[in-house]
Amino acid sequence: MAAAARTCKDLRRVEESAPCRLIGGLIAAAALTLSGPASAQLAGNLALQSDFRLRGVSVSDLRPTLALTLGDDFANGVYLGGSAIGQDPSHGGPRMLGHMEYLGFAARRRNGVAWDVGVNNQDLSVHARPPIRVRYSEAYFGVSDGDISGRLYISPNYMRPGVSVAYLELNRVWRVETDWRFAGHVGVFQPLTGTSGTTVRRTRLDGRFDVVRRLGPVELDLGLTAASPAAQPEPRRSRPGFVLAATAFF
Repeated sequence: MAAAARTCKDLRRVEESAPCRLIGGLIAAAALTLSGPASAQLAGNLALQSDFRLRGVSVSDLRPTLALTLGDDFANGVYLGGSAIGQDPSHGGPRMLGHMEYLGFAARRRNGVAWDVGVNNQDLSVHARPPIRVRYSEAYFGVSDGDISGRLYISPNYMRPGVSVAYLELNRVWRVETDWRFAGHVGVFQPLTGTSGTTVRRTRLDGRFDVVRRLGPVELDLGLTAASPAAQPEPRRSRPGFVLAATAFF
């Protein structure tokens, strides 16, 4: 928690510590509501990335970011968390890129298959030409079996009222050794209704392949990612590129 306070203090130039207050309030409220017989497992991580991509598209202008994430898993299946993300833009000093939150419920069956449902929220400021506010909420449903998982997301008001979209993702992990693994991801972004006259008009595919090395409480990740067709209005943000990340868990 001390690390969270220091990080938000360093990145408060634009939005002060609003994301940290939002995340802290969310976790505190859930802890009070769900405390009692359900035991919690509070965890967090600090991730430094060379580029922050959301479904294959860079929202950090192909620049480095630092993200603080806090999450809680309760014994009754409820889980929640959030991230505050800062970036190093090409001009000016460090600033807040935005924040993300999620709240869900997960259950596992005796045969090992697990499922979860929940909602999440994204609020990111993309310095494109013109500037874009990536702000929307989604409901999702997911299923996993061992190292294979999939999720379907539905957003009824994607970046503006009346625009609805869906996103389907499939993920696979290959564990080659105790501290080494490969990870693959394929996603499909599908506009549904209300997209006439907007840039959200075409189906878009994205993919990513990662090589991950675990070193104690730290993970190093090298990923290759891309999206097609190119996202508008700046196609360069979705071109194929490598993303290097270092994540410290606590």
